[in-house]
Amino acid sequence: MRKVAFLVTAILMGAGVVQSAGVHVGMPAAARSKGMLLESVSSPSMPTGPAGLHEKESGTFGTGSAVSIRGHEVEYRFDWGDGTYSSWSPGTHVTHGWTSAGTYTVKAQARCRTHPGAVSSWSSGLSESIAAETLSAPTTATGPVGGRPGQSYAYSTGGASSSSGHPVEYRFDWGDGSFSSWSASTGASHIWTSVETYRVKAQARCQRDAGAVSDWSSALPVGIFSTGYMVLISAGSFPMGDSFFSNAPVHGVYLDAYYIDEYEVTFDRYDAFCFSTGRTQPSDAGFGRGARPAINITWHDAKAYCEWAGKRLPTEAEWERAYRAGTDTAFYWGPDPGYTLMGNYAWYLSNSGSQTQPVGGKFPNAFGLYDMSGNVWEWVNDWYDSGYYAVSPSSNPLGPALGIEKILRGGSWNYSADNLRSAYRGYDSPGISYIGFGCRCAGTP
Repeated sequence: MRKVAFLVTAILMGAGVVQSAGVHVGMPAAARSKGMLLESVSSPSMPTGPAGLHEKESGTFGTGSAVSIRGHEVEYRFDWGDGTYSSWSPGTHVTHGWTSAGTYTVKAQARCRTHPGAVSSWSSGLSESIAAETLSAPTTATGPVGGRPGQSYAYSTGGASSSSGHPVEYRFDWGDGSFSSWSASTGASHIWTSVETYRVKAQARCQRDAGAVSDWSSALPVGIFSTGYMVLISAGSFPMGDSFFSNAPVHGVYLDAYYIDEYEVTFDRYDAFCFSTGRTQPSDAGFGRGARPAINITWHDAKAYCEWAGKRLPTEAEWERAYRAGTDTAFYWGPDPGYTLMGNYAWYLSNSGSQTQPVGGKFPNAFGLYDMSGNVWEWVNDWYDSGYYAVSPSSNPLGPALGIEKILRGGSWNYSADNLRSAYRGYDSPGISYIGFGCRCAGTP
């Protein structure tokens, strides 16, 4: 019996399958009961690899040091902790990336290449924290803050970055329910079709991972109005003033060419200014906003608005020449001593319905300007001085250097017909706002 057992041992050893420890491979039960162990493989070292990876970013991980008790070659695989494994390979390094953020335990295992059933236990685990890729929000869009329906306007953004260093692309929310296409370009153009104030925002995303999207940028208010045009007033001379008190004397004035708004500044335009600058919107006194002239604004407000819009307040002389439109009569439609024609051209005390009216509702003057008479008083740039006309320069007068009140022109919805004359001068403190005070802007070619 001992000879038989010795013979079995000799045969098994000759076959190279007897081991001192490990996993048994093809060992007959009788042989195992005699303490004859087969091929085994030691556990590999704990994996090493990069820290701080982001989702969908790959890194290379390594292991090694596993040994076959019989000196056979070994191969390795990795458990990535996400339900996937690498393929068995004699190489000790493998690249892997995770699709979702989280903390994963990476382990390695080895096996004998000669006897694949001889598999080691798993190594100690490497804790790998995978961060979600984040993108910083792009800068606030830049571009025109006002325009007209049907026109194309260009906007740009930028400044977004990926936490993984990946390239980014951008899109715009135009505020009207439409978006630009994603593009690596930082600019895009858009056409609005309706009169409204829109809020244009920009967003970024990773070019490699469309699911990694930034927050929206802060909004740029853009006013699309039917009242955005300016009229070019050519260089020339005109008779300024009349024979009444501070409007006297009549004196010739030459002005270089300039632009002036076709319409009084409307609430939709002024509200866009308030959104953009963080100003408090003035009360509309219950009259309504939109295409009605902005009211309850001070001279300082009017000046700030015009400068924000890339314009300026007109001088008093510029305003009066624009009003007269080549005439030298009391009103730009003629003398009208009985005010019988006034209702065709102006909103004033007798026909306004005790409120402002949407701009452009009456006939324009010969320069194509609306509401130069009535609707709202319009702030101009000049200080008021009752004696200034007597000493005014004859070319491009700018008004007194100092003063207490600023000049208002044109009359308003709650004033009588006499206040709507071409030369009539109103005035008030530049810090005063009122339900009949508004403005229109000018520009230099």
